[in-house]
Amino acid sequence: MSDLNDVIIEGRLGDDPYVKEGNNGKWASFSVAVNKSYKDKNDEWVEKTNWISVMCYKKLAEIVESKISKGDHITLKGELQVRDYMNKQDQKVYVTEVIANMVRKNTRNAKTEEAPKAGSGGNGPDDMPF
Repeated sequence: MSDLNDVIIEGRLGDDPYVKEGNNGKWASFSVAVNKSYKDKNDEWVEKTNWISVMCYKKLAEIVESKISKGDHITLKGELQVRDYMNKQDQKVYVTEVIANMVRKNTRNAKTEEAPKAGSGGNGPDDMPF
C-alpha cells in the first residue's frame, strides 16, 4: 500500500517565477502567499500569510515562465518534499517545498468574489426555493 503525499494550494504569487536552465532542462521556483483569517482571543480579526515555496520542472517550468507573474491568483497541485543541504557555515539546513505537477492561473478576482451572505440576494438559507 502506498502512502499519500498530495498538496493543493490556492493563493497569490509573491514575485515572478525564477526560471533557470539545468542539466535536465528548465526548472522554476516561486512563492505563493496563502492568507488565513481568524479571530484572536480579543475577538479581533487577524490575517496571517503563509509563504509556500514551490518548484516545478521541464515543460511545466516553461509554462509557468510564460503564463504566470507576480500577483496572479493560482491553484497548484503537487507533493510535499523535504530536502537538506550544508550551508557555508557547515550547518545542515532543511527546506520544505511543494513540487508542483499542475499549476492553473485563476481568472476570478478573489477579493471581489465573496460568498453572498444570507438574505442578501444570494443563495443563503433564506433564499432557498423550498
